[in-house]
Amino acid sequence: MEYLLNDEQKELMNKIHQLNEQKLEKEKQEKHNPNELFKNKKNISIENEVSLTVVKKEKWYNKIFKILKKFIKLG
Repeated sequence: MEYLLNDEQKELMNKIHQLNEQKLEKEKQEKHNPNELFKNKKNISIENEVSLTVVKKEKWYNKIFKILKKFIKLG
C-alpha cells in the first residue's frame, strides 16, 4: 500500500481504515454493554429451564444382555 498509492490515495485509505475501526469498536461496545448483559440474564435462565430433559439410565444387566445378543447375531 505504501509504495503503490499516491499521497491522496494513502490518506483516503487511512480514513477508510479509521472509519472501519470506529465502526468495529462501536459494535463491540453495543454487544458487550454491561447494562444490557444484566437485562438479558433473565431471558437466558428461562431458556435453560425449558431445555432440561430427563435421561433414562439403562440397567447394567440390560447392557450386557444387548452386547451378548449382538455377539450371537454376528456369529
